[in-house]
Amino acid sequence: MDTNSRMEFQFFTLDVFAQRKFEGNQLAVIPNAEGLDGDQMQKIAKEFNYSETVFIKKGDSKFSWNVRIFTPASEIDFAGHPNIGAAILLANIVEFNAKEKIELVFRERVGDIPITVHYENSKPAYAELAVAQLPQNGPVPPTKDQIAESIGLDISDVDSNQESAAYSCGLPFLFVPILSLRGIKKAALDNDKWKKHLSSYWAPQVYLVTKDVEDPKSNFHARMFAPTLGIAEDPATGSAVAAFSGFLAKLPKYQNGVFSFTIEQGFEMGRPSILEMSFESKMGKVTKVQVKGNAIIVSRGEIEI
Repeated sequence: MDTNSRMEFQFFTLDVFAQRKFEGNQLAVIPNAEGLDGDQMQKIAKEFNYSETVFIKKGDSKFSWNVRIFTPASEIDFAGHPNIGAAILLANIVEFNAKEKIELVFRERVGDIPITVHYENSKPAYAELAVAQLPQNGPVPPTKDQIAESIGLDISDVDSNQESAAYSCGLPFLFVPILSLRGIKKAALDNDKWKKHLSSYWAPQVYLVTKDVEDPKSNFHARMFAPTLGIAEDPATGSAVAAFSGFLAKLPKYQNGVFSFTIEQGFEMGRPSILEMSFESKMGKVTKVQVKGNAIIVSRGEIEI
């Protein structure tokens, strides 16, 4: 190996949507990714093996950044916790001289993502993003029997009063309403049945949700499975929470107005996560979506290429 060709890149890891360290969704961030190509980024993402790894390059201003997001298996157009985590990291390591908030723009494959980092006691506390792509409805999903089989549940565990449906804000998800906390906790992806029924569907990422919650301050309890992306289960999925607004806006009580929700996720994985989502809808059509959360820096170091 030619030692003269080695390059070193600083990295940080964070826990996103976490109340404390070692909870929430893990994220790796390469904040100065100049010199890395897509193939190298994919290898680094696979090496970290987190649900996502973020690569940041400087944009055309101090508040504009070029961002690419990779799962262990592929590059994706949009994801929630990478944006929240990357914004809070930049607020910690770049001299913005802010005391209340900074407004950043992340240029991504889905489009420009505006993100506001809010400060408390002159320190970054949480970030809030607005989606670049409003929820888009997908085609009719497979049958309720096929969905239940794919997630290892009985059809009686799936809410019969509300149909499953798929939505995307840049990454598509199949939303499946589950009747109880007991039901959602026993869910387990059946890879063979998933491959048969869901792998070729428009939204192969499966997002289970129930109104039955562990934390009384939460509105929904969720789980997310994404084998296509190399993610067996995800402890916190901001892109799914954003797209969930489209699913909710079709319900009569959420068709007009501004609504806010707290979603808990990752409890079954031992990585409890709290995500906040708000949306505005008019006649059942979402006109604005925001996702809010925090991030905690856990480690830093260098990776050699």
